[in-house]
Amino acid sequence: MDYATTNSGAVTAAPKQKAKAAAQKRSRIPEGLAAQERHRRGACRPTEVSPCGAAAYGFLKTRFLPHYTGQAIAGGSEKEDFYSSYGLLCKHYGINPVDTTGFAYPYGREVALHEAGRLLHLKYPQHISLELLEDNGRFAVQATETCYTGNTLFYIPVLPLH
Repeated sequence: MDYATTNSGAVTAAPKQKAKAAAQKRSRIPEGLAAQERHRRGACRPTEVSPCGAAAYGFLKTRFLPHYTGQAIAGGSEKEDFYSSYGLLCKHYGINPVDTTGFAYPYGREVALHEAGRLLHLKYPQHISLELLEDNGRFAVQATETCYTGNTLFYIPVLPLH
């Protein structure tokens, strides 16, 4: 059984044609011309964008006093009560804050409390918070001292246990 060894007039494949020449590619540009056409990177960086002079920087470094958005108090003894209580507080803690009586009242009050809080923070290690309280039409500045004891727990008995 010799099936595939003889050729008995079977159709044969057509002869292969010669390959066509490949399409011509673009010619290379010589190195000297290519270097002249390209843009080279500069050796130094471009200048940074900044405003003319230091005008904007001076404005940004300026600290402004906070703006008080509360209502102005017309009349009443709140202003006199505040400044008398504020004077006692400053005398007790021994601080000399700036005089804020020249400012409009609600704004001057806020500036005085802020300045006193800053001076107390510098002078005393414990935290002292200030706030304005009203009691039956009388106003007073209240100072709350907070001492941090860390992880130590203190028990101060008010009533005996036995």
